[in-house]
Amino acid sequence: MPVVVFPPAGSLLVSEIHGKGATIHAQRSNSMFFQVQAFGRVERDPELVVTKDGTSFTEFSLAVSKKRCVEDITVWLFCYAWGGHAETIKRSVTKGSMLFVQGDFTPHQYTTENGKQGLSLEVNVEKFSFADESKPQEYCQQ
Repeated sequence: MPVVVFPPAGSLLVSEIHGKGATIHAQRSNSMFFQVQAFGRVERDPELVVTKDGTSFTEFSLAVSKKRCVEDITVWLFCYAWGGHAETIKRSVTKGSMLFVQGDFTPHQYTTENGKQGLSLEVNVEKFSFADESKPQEYCQQ
């Protein structure tokens, strides 16, 4: 289980998880919040919700994976998009889509029923783009 350490402003929290179609970079900014840029696969179709005051938002999970020689590592991002971003994502994104997201995040540690510990990130999506569906070259460093 990786240890999560909150770094000083400007330094990297998660330097890189890349390969098998996914990349994630996280950085603490000088304004005391964390930013993440991630490239991964959408786990389920996004759902659009409209609040009582008419604000729309969508939530979806993004699986960011790294292929390793011994095991695969997956970090789950629980993403929230608001307003026009939410409506575009709902219209254009489906389960399995490759998506690049950028926004501020909050880390959450959890323990599964079988006692395995994990880390998830809740991301407030500020920017996003549709990713190339071509499969990247997989590699294994020894």
